Amino acid sequence: MIYFNDKSITADDCEIIETAWLIRPALAKTLIPEPEVGGGAGTGGHEPEPGGTGPAVSGGTEDGKKGEGGGDGGGVVIKGGERRLNRVRIDMRQLPWENWLDIYNEVIQPLANEGAEVSCQVVILAKGDAAIRENTVELGIKESLSQRDIEADIQTG
Repeated sequence: MIYFNDKSITADDCEIIETAWLIRPALAKTLIPEPEVGGGAGTGGHEPEPGGTGPAVSGGTEDGKKGEGGGDGGGVVIKGGERRLNRVRIDMRQLPWENWLDIYNEVIQPLANEGAEVSCQVVILAKGDAAIRENTVELGIKESLSQRDIEADIQTG
């Protein structure tokens, strides 16, 4: 549920919980479903949800039918008055290893908690002036990946 510009909601009405998000007004405006054209009581339209500013359904997609953009490759579905995404791709570059746990906790795990099938592609570039022992790669890294059936293209030099 998105509450935006609703004068009937006060700070006391809001509960800050782990799944609550505070977003900028410009983004909130884009996330609120558009009212159905020709809608209204008695004409097949949908009444606004209590406390909300938009309709419960936009474009008849309450049941999970494809919304704008449709298809499995992307797009938006309106479900339960919320905009739901079919696909998210996040491309991060030059991510220091020190941030990997944070990325897991703050990016990967929330997507998995939503029920999404999450897969990652990892490119590791390690370099140093004769800093990497060949045995570390051959006996340690390659063997570990092999035991987990993880395919990897390892280039050395």
